[in-house]
Amino acid sequence: MADWQTVLVVCAPLLVAYIVIELIRGTRPLAVALRASFFLYVVGLVSVTLFPMPVTHAEVVYTQALPQDLQRQFNLMPFASMLETLRLPARAAALQLVGNFMLLFPLGYLAPLLWPRLSSLARVARLVVLTALAIEGLQFGISLLLGSWYKSVDVDDIILNVAGGCIGYLAHTVMAPHLAAFDFSRSQAERNP
Repeated sequence: MADWQTVLVVCAPLLVAYIVIELIRGTRPLAVALRASFFLYVVGLVSVTLFPMPVTHAEVVYTQALPQDLQRQFNLMPFASMLETLRLPARAAALQLVGNFMLLFPLGYLAPLLWPRLSSLARVARLVVLTALAIEGLQFGISLLLGSWYKSVDVDDIILNVAGGCIGYLAHTVMAPHLAAFDFSRSQAERNP
């Protein structure tokens, strides 16, 4: 199975190369740190949402042989799986619900710092909705390719992801006055075009 460690091993050299190249180019260290943090976030997001993934023929065959409960693996009924999750032990329920809520929180927070044109809730909400739909769409597409529901596709995940991303943006707006003293642009030209 390909898992998050595989993703990390592949992406770590890319991150190091990016940091070195940007610092050699004279990019401001704070801008490099912000972009490197975002890269790590995206790697974590991909790792959590798409992995572990069966990659060998034997793993795919094993996954296909598992019992497939389509009702639990493919939910289009809003709030149905959230209510079901609340019946789990408190720790498991909190982990599931808070995890889905927090998944796109960093995107909502970091997007306006990285891309100043995303400085409105509507624009960030569009980005967050598209990202949540892309995640669920990829999980659905990969499941179809594998012939097995290796990950669930759930409208409640989208609802929680979007809520978390929008709250992330609101947290950014609260922190924006405190962040104004920091220059996250790559160069002076980027800050004052």
